[in-house]
Amino acid sequence: AAVVLRDKRLTLTCGIDKDTAAAVEALGHTHKEAEVSQIVTDDTHPIVSTPAYMLAQDIAEANKGIGKLVTKVLELVKASDESQAA
Repeated sequence: AAVVLRDKRLTLTCGIDKDTAAAVEALGHTHKEAEVSQIVTDDTHPIVSTPAYMLAQDIAEANKGIGKLVTKVLELVKASDESQAA
C-alpha cells in the first residue's frame, strides 16, 4: 500500500524496524512506531495499519493487532455509511 499510495502522504506503521520505517518515509509517508498489538490510524485517509504481521512471534500474538485493526476498519465503514445516509 505504501508504494501504490505514495502520493497520498499517509500516516502508517510497519512496526519498530528503523530501515523499513525509513523506506516508508522515503515514499513521502509519515511512519509511527507501534508494537505488535497496536494500530495506527491515518487522521486524513481511511487507512489503518498494524505491524502484527511483521512482529508477531505466533498467530495468537498477531491476532491482537489484527483484531484491533479489523474493529477500527468496521468503525470507519459504519461512520462512512452513516455520513452518506445523512
